[in-house]
Amino acid sequence: MSQSLPTHRWPRAGRAGWGPGAPALCRVGTAAPARRPPSVRRGMSLLEVMLATVMLLATVMALSRVAFLAGVNAVGAEDRSQAQLLCQNILQEILAGARPMAEVSPEIFEGDNWVYMVAIEDVEGLEGVSLARITVQVDRLPDETARLPTEDEMAGYRLVHWVRTGKQPVAGMEGGEL
Repeated sequence: MSQSLPTHRWPRAGRAGWGPGAPALCRVGTAAPARRPPSVRRGMSLLEVMLATVMLLATVMALSRVAFLAGVNAVGAEDRSQAQLLCQNILQEILAGARPMAEVSPEIFEGDNWVYMVAIEDVEGLEGVSLARITVQVDRLPDETARLPTEDEMAGYRLVHWVRTGKQPVAGMEGGEL
């Protein structure tokens, strides 16, 4: 007696059990795996909705803080750029002779809410060369009706430039002067 091995049958088109949910290979005499019932839960629970809302609010709050700080820093950068340009303009006017090379105590920049001051210090340089240190400092007035700050209170942008002053010997020329 020959013992026969279990046979397999393949589902065929047009028969029951053929389709996307049917098993591809079934043992003869065994039942097909049972289908799982459709999920009873079809939405999100209240706890999940509240957790997602809290996460969204935390993200929005963090992004709004970043946007606020970016705006503050942008205004600060704009003020520093404006102060740098004003310092350079005043220094170039002094060097070109349009403004006198003299100290200026803090005063309001022409029709604007900026204050500037000029300090000049004579320094004896190397080999008898006379130098002047010109310091131009610009600061924004905190309020248009505020008093002028003193020299010690000014904390804005500062530009320092060194220039030769007076009569000095020129190298290579006997008795030559600048």
